[in-house]
Amino acid sequence: MRFFYETGSNNANRNKFFAQGNIEELLSSFIKNCVVLSNEEKLIKQLSTIAQDGHQQLQIISDFDYTITKYIDGGQRMLTTHEAIEMHPNMKKRSISELRKLRDIYLPIEMSCVKDPVILRQHMDLWWNQSYSILLANPVTRRMIVEVEQFAPIVFRQEFTDFAAYLRSVWIPLTVFSAGLGDVIAQLMQSAHMSMENVLIAANYMQFGRNDVAYAFAKPIICVHNKTLQILKQPASILTNRSEQLTRRNVMLLGDSPHDVHMTNGHDFNTVLKIGFLNQPTSQSIEQYKQIYDMVLTKHESFRVPLNLIKWICTFPKSLFK
Repeated sequence: MRFFYETGSNNANRNKFFAQGNIEELLSSFIKNCVVLSNEEKLIKQLSTIAQDGHQQLQIISDFDYTITKYIDGGQRMLTTHEAIEMHPNMKKRSISELRKLRDIYLPIEMSCVKDPVILRQHMDLWWNQSYSILLANPVTRRMIVEVEQFAPIVFRQEFTDFAAYLRSVWIPLTVFSAGLGDVIAQLMQSAHMSMENVLIAANYMQFGRNDVAYAFAKPIICVHNKTLQILKQPASILTNRSEQLTRRNVMLLGDSPHDVHMTNGHDFNTVLKIGFLNQPTSQSIEQYKQIYDMVLTKHESFRVPLNLIKWICTFPKSLFK
């Protein structure tokens, strides 16, 4: 494990960069919160670029399930948005059984990080399409979406709402990019009294008809294999009228799986700082995540590190770059 701060560097630019801006406090918070880094010098360069460009050129792109939400709370595993809807009393036992059988088949394939993109796409498309057919046949209503959090254990990470509120206060766009259920995500955020002015939720939304019963899912369906900006840049997509998400050139990417690091694919950004929440850390998984994320967060259920980073970027003295 290699942490952020290393004394004795001869790099003049590095010394200048760390000379001011309460950097010691930032470094201490990293170490205190069990942050593992893949490449210290690369991270220094990323932070320097983002700080120099200013928060007006920064945006956040984050996964939802087990990134914004907790993986464990009080020793109990929390649910994903797909699992949450299964907990509603109006879900038929047969529907729940069929959905769980599909999960038992396809989840190991997703977690195995299949390297052949064609095979992964085939399996994930089957899983999502079959699951959504079951949900629509059950069926699902708007009322069930509103009530789902009453029955399902799904909780935001500590300090996430503070993180979101701070982004709103300095007007940094937040794109919540998920292969889960967009209606459930929106309901959870609404219940938390979050401002949605700077928030874009890119996920799988149901289309409701008579009596507020879902009859279809909006296209395209977002799965782990196509959860990239490329799918959101298609004609008539969710990003059509949200140019700010494409013009801000620096990104803080937040995820919890190996697939999440690809969310910015499909658009040319200047700097992408990738922060990974490792929910089940082992020596092997830490090494794996160090290869794909710039910062790996372990052993906590808090948004403190991303929040501290954003605050540091927004208050960094620009005079250092003159």
